[in-house]
Amino acid sequence: SRAFIPDGIKWAKKNQCSIIVGLITSRDALLAGPYLKTGKMLAFSSTATNSSISNFFPHILSASTSTKSYSKYLLKYMRKKKVIVVYNSMNIYSLHFKEIIENNNTNARFIKLGSDLLIEKIKRHIHQGYTVVYTTYPLESIPSLVQLLDLPFHNTLSVIGTPSWMETHSFSKQKMNFSLFKEVKIYSPWDVY
Repeated sequence: SRAFIPDGIKWAKKNQCSIIVGLITSRDALLAGPYLKTGKMLAFSSTATNSSISNFFPHILSASTSTKSYSKYLLKYMRKKKVIVVYNSMNIYSLHFKEIIENNNTNARFIKLGSDLLIEKIKRHIHQGYTVVYTTYPLESIPSLVQLLDLPFHNTLSVIGTPSWMETHSFSKQKMNFSLFKEVKIYSPWDVY
């Protein structure tokens, strides 16, 4: 919670902790940034991607690629592909990626996650050889990934997930079998830089 962040950082400093681990979301990292900078403390996040986190370097380090870097690399990959973008209209993270793609890639088609007609839209718009780009978190992506597996040509599809997909425990718990697709990509920092 928001109240926990400053109290947690004060506690860590008082108890001489070397590093704080576990700022899971970009929101957590951005809320913690000013407190970490003022207290000259270090924190690590495995998944925070907001590009503004770099304003707090070296006080916050993230294992994930920034939204800006990830999007730039993704757009380069997508230029000559037939692309469907699956997004969540209720999630700022997803909408941010969707907006970047919309502004830079006119060939992409967009399908809103959570639509009652999602599978029908997928069947109508996705054909063999398409790349399906998810701008969503892992757990909310699983139902539509399962629907993609119902397509007779699922083994010709490429799937690209966001950096948050590196936290694969969500997929493992749901026994998601990615080997049934042609390929699944999650661009990590070492791919992008």
